[in-house]
Amino acid sequence: MNNRRRRTRVPFHTRVQFIIQGKALVSSDSRDLSLTGVYFLTDLRPEEGAIGEVELNLGLGMHPLTLKFKGVVARADENGIGVRFLEMDPAAFVHLKNLLYYNTGNPEAIDAEIIHYPFDPESDSPSMKNSPPPPLRKGRSPEE
Repeated sequence: MNNRRRRTRVPFHTRVQFIIQGKALVSSDSRDLSLTGVYFLTDLRPEEGAIGEVELNLGLGMHPLTLKFKGVVARADENGIGVRFLEMDPAAFVHLKNLLYYNTGNPEAIDAEIIHYPFDPESDSPSMKNSPPPPLRKGRSPEE
């Protein structure tokens, strides 16, 4: 399979819960994570385009942390599903960005993605591969 994605994905294993129409699809293991989505292993196959809430459970013990995102099923294969994030609160974004910083080995790549391709789904598409970065627009950057 040809990898045409622009976003840096890092191997990241944690418990994921995806809730669609009040029904939880639970996975014991995510496979990778990026600024715009997560891929996780599951036997269940919701339809592409299904919208729900993603919960990433980080940490155990007395101080667990759960990051919540609104997401859409972007793809499904024989092993699991990929969910693209649609919305997140600022605190979840900060935690997500820090997870990627610490797990990528190249935090500058994450910073470049935030600056050049701030959460525009079109910037992830193959047709945008050789085009210049879209201009930053007021209110589109998670840093604002």
